[in-house]
Amino acid sequence: MSEFRQNDLNLALGHYRRALKLAPTPEARAGALARIGRTLFKLRKFDEGLESYRAILTLSPDTLDAHGLPYRVIALSQIHDGLEAVGRADERDP
Repeated sequence: MSEFRQNDLNLALGHYRRALKLAPTPEARAGALARIGRTLFKLRKFDEGLESYRAILTLSPDTLDAHGLPYRVIALSQIHDGLEAVGRADERDP
């Protein structure tokens, strides 16, 4: 909630990182990593955000978000957008 209600991205990032440490399943890990990546992108820390999204690719390919979308697809899409945002579109292969 810190990310949206309070617009405190650094506080939100801390919460998401703690959640990642406690995540008991691949789905929970992927969810935390996706939120970390999103928050880092908002903070304009694209390299760190890309690392978070790439970490999702190391998890089971069967991990799905609450809407049934594969986290792998989410991660690849964000990697694509992040690389484009920093002018490194030629590095799109994760």
